[in-house]
Amino acid sequence: MTVSKFAILHDYISPDQNPMPYISIGRKGLSDELDRLKKSDIEDQYLESWELKEVLSIVRKYNEQYACIFEFQALTGMRIGEVLGLKEEAIDFNKNIASVIRTRATHGGASEDSYEGNVKNLQSYRNVQLSKRAI
Repeated sequence: MTVSKFAILHDYISPDQNPMPYISIGRKGLSDELDRLKKSDIEDQYLESWELKEVLSIVRKYNEQYACIFEFQALTGMRIGEVLGLKEEAIDFNKNIASVIRTRATHGGASEDSYEGNVKNLQSYRNVQLSKRAI
């Protein structure tokens, strides 16, 4: 629903005051998104190793810490919030396994309550095998 339609529905404006009467926003459902992904080439969704190296070398010129975080994400498949929420006690250095159990907000507008906490859903809890490079 557009803002204009919401305003009309709740009598904030009348229909003739709608500044964009012919604008509508399509909403894709999960099945539409899955169909789109099936039709797309999965190879186009990821960086090739040479592309990753190129990106990391550029980022390294400006911020070494960001480059390390990006590389760690590429090596582990973790989301940025999961990487930022990772604590030392969640890593078994003997078995080279990281337990993904926490996440951290990645935007400045997060409330103190939701800034850091458990991952969002049960499927997000997992153990990630770490390579020597990731360690």
